[in-house]
Amino acid sequence: MADAIEGQAEKLAQILVQEQGKPLADATMEVHGTAAFFRYFTSLNLDVEVRDDSEARRVEAHRTPLGVVGCDSTLELSAAFAGV
Repeated sequence: MADAIEGQAEKLAQILVQEQGKPLADATMEVHGTAAFFRYFTSLNLDVEVRDDSEARRVEAHRTPLGVVGCDSTLELSAAFAGV
């Protein structure tokens, strides 16, 4: 996803300029920041949480990213928050 965002960075920045009236430099920085968010979250190591480790049983919680989720935001950094 980050590669796709960066591959269309110029186009996405122009969309932000048109939709939100941002200066192009700010919009470009926001688009690259969004790609950085995606890279960061995909690099996280989600450790296994041991919830019970007794003689009778072992219970582990394995966390797996769900993938794409929706976000409705009125904040000015809406593109950046899409990566969260």
